[in-house]
Amino acid sequence: MSESGSSPQAQSSSARAYQSATSSYRFVMHQPSWVLRWALIAAGFVLIAVLAVIIVPAVIVGLIVFALGALAARVRRLIGGSGPRPSVSTGEGRENVRVIVRSDAP
Repeated sequence: MSESGSSPQAQSSSARAYQSATSSYRFVMHQPSWVLRWALIAAGFVLIAVLAVIIVPAVIVGLIVFALGALAARVRRLIGGSGPRPSVSTGEGRENVRVIVRSDAP
């Protein structure tokens, strides 16, 4: 083992990776600008395609769930299920409300 605690094989592997990265960087930087432009356009199309594959089905599923929920609510309302019911009131305000009488009232 070397003094830093890692094996010489790991150091040579990381050195090779660094050399590969720098040579790749040099290769890309020495290409004409149109090559870089086309590569960025292609990367943009790939990114948009991936987002479309993920987002479009999610939106479609959301719309279907919303439509089914609205349809279920309409059917429940037509059948007479839960929903706001008209109150049978005497017209004198709320029912079943406790009134607290305060002694300090004028």
